[in-house]
Amino acid sequence: MATITINGSGFVLGSSIGIANTFALSKSASNDLFVSLSTLKSKTNTLNIAEISDILSRTVVREHDKTNAITVINQKLSVFLSDVASVDAIVAKEITKHRIDFLKKYSYLNSSSSDLLYGFVEKLDQFFNSLKKTVAEWIKNISEWCIEKWNEICRIIKEMSAIHPFTIDGDDTIYRNENDQYGTRQHGPLNTYKDNTDNYITNRRTEREYIERIVYENTGKHLTDQQMINYLDNNLNHNGCGYAAVTNCIFEYYSKQENGEQLFMEKFGFPMKDLNGNYTFNLLITYIFSKYSDYNNPQGLNQDTLKKVLASCMNSKDSSKNVNLKISNNQKITPQNIDDHLRNGDQVVLLGWNVPVYVLDSNGKVERTQICGGHGMVITGVTEDGKYIVSTWGKKAIVDPADIGKTNVKGKCKVSFTVVKY
Repeated sequence: MATITINGSGFVLGSSIGIANTFALSKSASNDLFVSLSTLKSKTNTLNIAEISDILSRTVVREHDKTNAITVINQKLSVFLSDVASVDAIVAKEITKHRIDFLKKYSYLNSSSSDLLYGFVEKLDQFFNSLKKTVAEWIKNISEWCIEKWNEICRIIKEMSAIHPFTIDGDDTIYRNENDQYGTRQHGPLNTYKDNTDNYITNRRTEREYIERIVYENTGKHLTDQQMINYLDNNLNHNGCGYAAVTNCIFEYYSKQENGEQLFMEKFGFPMKDLNGNYTFNLLITYIFSKYSDYNNPQGLNQDTLKKVLASCMNSKDSSKNVNLKISNNQKITPQNIDDHLRNGDQVVLLGWNVPVYVLDSNGKVERTQICGGHGMVITGVTEDGKYIVSTWGKKAIVDPADIGKTNVKGKCKVSFTVVKY
């Protein structure tokens, strides 16, 4: 609309100052909000966070959509203001053209009525001035709220990432690193048998006695002490890394079940823990190896045989007791997506050839580097700088993705990944 100001006997016409200023300031405030959100985006790009959680990712997308929406509104406001100005000018020109005829026709509009009309127009301008201030303040408050909350979210994410760089470092019951042990040791049964210690699994039977019974039941052979030592050394210790990975997967699964110890005992025929509450890693790896490997020609596990052995261990003649699991070979695993797998409860087994393994001491320092011709390991976590944390030889170790594809003293480093979902 055009506003009419009566001055004496004539009319002075102007554009819709109140509305125009209101939308102009709204446009400016919208631009300010867009700049603020863009600044927030640039701030998040500087955060040294390798992976932001799904919630934060959706927040970023939502704020980006809001920014786009405000930009569209801003563009439409510009077009609208331009149209209003054009219409306002046309109307003003038309009224100016006919103001003499208007005065002649409405001669009763004296100075008092002019004052009344002028007062009305003034009140209308005051209303629009108040409205534009309210709208501008509202947009400003939204911008400040977004900035305040966004910074708070970023602060929390920073603090969380400082405590847990990517993910928890393995299951804290299986890979707890007590007694310098981090998961299954493939040489564990050999050491136990040679030491002949009185480590009682139950009140009536020691670990050594269980090992003898398990090997006999699965191979049908009564072995002398020296034959047993040779079997556990030359066969299991030298070919057992993949079996150690399967053992870790099984213990991790049953440790999370409500009646895990009872189910484990029913499945394997020996306790899940000894009298001291320690997991019976040595018994389970002996059971799996003696049951599924060829006594006369033992072989390590590849992707296909690992899948078959793990599936067989989790199933039984009673189908109602079978574990519902899905094992997928040749999966694409990266330092960026490994965290999602582990948080979802998936187990990831790395099978590698000529892989440099950096074994850590109790202080987290590399105590030795060993390159294995063929080796299987369970990935338990990922470091802040994107290296895989693995369980191997009952120790915590590191595998660096940067080594994959490179040639070392033993040959080209190659890996494959198997993902187990329950």
